[in-house]
Amino acid sequence: DGRQVPLQAVVGVLNTGIRTWEKTTSLKLIHGLGMGCPGMVTGQTVHPGQRLDLNLQLEVPNRGQGDGNPMMRTMWVLVDGNTDEPFGPLLVMETVFLSE
Repeated sequence: DGRQVPLQAVVGVLNTGIRTWEKTTSLKLIHGLGMGCPGMVTGQTVHPGQRLDLNLQLEVPNRGQGDGNPMMRTMWVLVDGNTDEPFGPLLVMETVFLSE
């Protein structure tokens, strides 16, 4: 019926590399519906060994994508804000719609 369910997800990402993540580092949608979060600029400098908490405000469709598929997969990746080059982990959210 087109309704959406609000969902807040906090994802902690640890910088295990040797380079600092600049304030322009972004989370970028690369697959699926953004569910209200097509991407975001982190706005924080994250040094090696530091953790970044990503606060995602999502709007999950009440009933799939209208294609009859009971599962929906959405993927985001961190990208360098200056070069748009991806790095770090792939963030995957799988949503399974249960029948009533």
